[in-house]
Amino acid sequence: MKSSGYLFLILIVAVFYFLIIRPQQRRQRAAQQVSRGLEPGQEVMTTAGLFGTVRSVTDDHVELEIAPGVVVKYVKAAVARVVPPTVPDDASSLESGTSGPSDSSDETERGDTNGHEPGAQSPGSQG
Repeated sequence: MKSSGYLFLILIVAVFYFLIIRPQQRRQRAAQQVSRGLEPGQEVMTTAGLFGTVRSVTDDHVELEIAPGVVVKYVKAAVARVVPPTVPDDASSLESGTSGPSDSSDETERGDTNGHEPGAQSPGSQG
């Protein structure tokens, strides 16, 4: 009976390790890699969800430009991730060989109907 108690305890410790400790270690390693890889010019997102462009990096701090002329100082650990550069819509359509939307239903779904929301009446269509 004692051996089954020990086996159960070992099983609990193993489950605890694989479900809690190991994933946390991976997250810490990933966060350290992000902090080490910061370079001026990169767009980043902080843990609070603030987006900014890295202007300078020191051992402990990073300065982010969050708006033209507005630079804030953060602890490096507050940087959650580096935002990958976005590809403009023009470049993606050139790569696929199309010159733009193939039909107007795509614009209607996004709400691009002459600056009005879908289902909204235009000023001249009141009736």
